[in-house]
Formats: sequence, C-alpha cells, structure tokens
Amino acid sequence: MSPITADRVAAEIRHLPALPALVLELLNSIDDEEFNADALAQKLGRDQALVARLLRVANSPFYGLQEKICTVRQSIVVLGSANVRMLVMAAAMIEQFPPHVCKNLDLNLFWRHAIGVACGARLLAVCGGLNAEIAFVCGLLHDIGKLVLAIRFPGDYARVMKFGAQHGLCMIEAEHQVLGVDHAEVGAALAGRWKFPEPILQALADHHLPDATRMGPFAAVVHIADELVHALDAGRTGDDLARLKADGIWKQLGMDWNDMQKCFAEIEARYEKSVSLIG
Repeated sequence: MSPITADRVAAEIRHLPALPALVLELLNSIDDEEFNADALAQKLGRDQALVARLLRVANSPFYGLQEKICTVRQSIVVLGSANVRMLVMAAAMIEQFPPHVCKNLDLNLFWRHAIGVACGARLLAVCGGLNAEIAFVCGLLHDIGKLVLAIRFPGDYARVMKFGAQHGLCMIEAEHQVLGVDHAEVGAALAGRWKFPEPILQALADHHLPDATRMGPFAAVVHIADELVHALDAGRTGDDLARLKADGIWKQLGMDWNDMQKCFAEIEARYEKSVSLIG
C-alpha cells in the first residue's frame, strides 16, 4: 500500500466543511481580555440549537450550580465569557463531525476522551500560568487528525486500527507504519486550513514528540492530560503517573511533583462530570 502523502492529505482536507464564522471569531479572540460579552450573547442568540446545547451543559453536573440558567446572558454572567466561549467551541467542533460521516471510530468515545483531555489541559494550564482557553481548545482538538484520517481515508484507517491491535502499537506508531503520516501531522494541517492561532496549531503538531523537551507549553499540557485520561479510561492511573514522574515533562510548566499530584487528583475528580459536555 502506498503511503499517504502530505499533498493527498491537503487535498482531502479541502473537502471538509469550513468552520462556522462564529467559531473562527471566538478562536481569534481567545487571548483578548476585552472580548465583548454582550456581542457574544447577541450572536449566540441567533443559533437556537447552540443555545440549547449551551444551557443544557451549563445546567449539567459539570458546573454543579444551585440556580438554573435559562438564558445566554445569564450563562455568561454566572459562568463567565471564557467558559461560555469554550463550551460554544466544543459544541461547534462536535457538530462538525456528525456520527454518520465516520464509520471507523466510535465518536462518543472519541469526544469523551477529547473533552477529558481538554478539561485536564485547562486545569494544568491554570496551575502552570498559561492561557486556560487555549489549553482547552488544544486538548479538545489534539486527536482531530484521527477524524480526518478515518473520514477521508476510511479503508486505510481501518487497516491502521487492525494493525495496531494485532501488534500492540499505540495509534501514532501504527499510523506511521501503515500510512506514513500520523494524526498529529494531519491535525496540524487541518488547523492550518482552518486558520487556527499558531499556539493551537503547534500543540496539535507537537503533542506526541518523542523528545518532550522540544514541546512548547501547550503541547506539554496536552501531552500530560492525554496520558492521564488514557490512564483513567484504562483504570491504571498509578502506572501512568509513575511514568510521567520519570519523564519530568511537568518541569517545563514551572511545577513540582506535588503541584502535579494535586492537579491529577482534581482532573480525576472532575473527569466523569466533564463527559456531560458531549451532551
């Protein structure tokens, strides 16, 4: 089987739908502390499906609020515009890939993992003094290249999954051996196509770098959150924490091991609740 070239990937990415204008605007304003919350409420009010998803999540166990949120403006007041922007982007990204377009991946499990990593990356970013919104989006989209491969190259990606299972390989190793490209490369290509901010593009490209010292800070928080959520899914947190301690990647965030353990405990406590974001 011939490897999938960068040119083929770029050609197939052009067939994917463009991101909604609102999402692009939110992404480009993600580090703007003066972002207009009133304008956000007005724009969201035009999309009733998005409003319904936002209110459902705002009233979910994830936030554990005592009062019921009934309007977009109220959600912004209670949750803050940053949280609302993250929820809107998560909802919009999930809706970009409806279940019928992807036969090789369980999208519920895919987004469950992605949301868990997003929430973990956000918490680690707060602990490490990074922009929490950017970290959330990086975590949410860290595996988006898998969706592109599964949707645009379904037969090839089915072979990747079979090969990985047969040989006990992680997906990125199986992708390299079967396809010649991996989901990190493809995710970065999609981020470039969708004109994502550079920190997000780099995190998608670099979160699986074999040399952790070459990772930027957002790739580092995604890498750590990804490892932890995989461990939580597999019920083997202890082993994975030991490996992360040995890797010492958390040092790049200016944190010591005690800081990391506190973050891990908080991520574990919030993990199941975060799944309500899939909605």
